[in-house]
Amino acid sequence: NNWSCNIFTFKKSSERYLIVFSTLPLESKDVTTPIVRIQSIFKNDELVSKVTLSQVMAGISSQQVKFRIQRFEERISYLKAVENLIDTEISTGELLPGFKLDWKKREEKMSNVFQNGIAIPHMVDKSNHSRILLTVGILSKAVKYQGKEVRIIFLIGIPQNLNSKLSKILSRVYDLIFMISGYDEIYNNLLEYDMDLPLTQITEGI
Repeated sequence: NNWSCNIFTFKKSSERYLIVFSTLPLESKDVTTPIVRIQSIFKNDELVSKVTLSQVMAGISSQQVKFRIQRFEERISYLKAVENLIDTEISTGELLPGFKLDWKKREEKMSNVFQNGIAIPHMVDKSNHSRILLTVGILSKAVKYQGKEVRIIFLIGIPQNLNSKLSKILSRVYDLIFMISGYDEIYNNLLEYDMDLPLTQITEGI
């Protein structure tokens, strides 16, 4: 929906928006809707970041994305951390045990560690769940793996039968991950993630 309104009307509205532009600081009861100040429209990075995050959050709300964050307070190796993330998803029925074996075979062949301390272990999920699994592991301190530092792990389970809608949201998930990797403010906000606040917290202050 595209229309102009005053602050009172906006706060009373039950409409769902992809993004809201405002000349004033504004709060919305819909935590999945990014609010962008007019003066920051020309800050392309901010606009793209908030729209991308909004699309992923919409996927979470519509159950196209199964999202979870886990913080590791004690020091742990990269491989052990990924195993822990996978084991937790297996215990809740989100993944099959074979997923871990497939991941281990993949790790032996190629690195899933990218720039800026980001690792993206990703495999086909044969559980027949029609959704993208996105589990984020945040390490208390960076650890070395294959000569590279790892601080944040994005575990992704990709449905075996990927339809067009899920394919589109999967692209947005990868966009979000690489956006986090390349944007220090968002990266640091994720490191300080508060489990009691909505995901929009990672774009605060940009």
